[in-house]
Amino acid sequence: MRLLLCLAEHAGEVVSIDDLLNQVWADVTVAPDSVYQAVTSLRRQLGDDSKQPTYIETVPRLGYRMVAPVRPWTDFPVTIRASCWSRRRLQAR
Repeated sequence: MRLLLCLAEHAGEVVSIDDLLNQVWADVTVAPDSVYQAVTSLRRQLGDDSKQPTYIETVPRLGYRMVAPVRPWTDFPVTIRASCWSRRRLQAR
């Protein structure tokens, strides 16, 4: 999920492997292969094709780019948002 969020936050921009390692795997030490595997897994979950990407484009030797349009999700009622927040807050106590 952090990989998807990172790419979405930089939609339209190339995010380098090093930047992904630093932002997504900040608390652990992993090799670039972990990024490749995570992108492959994310593409599979999204039903994306690396050769004709709808969501994530590989930019050879540079990194990855979110090519799908990205916008905030605001199509749900405020009451649901508030109740989810409250439930999470209560569980954290």
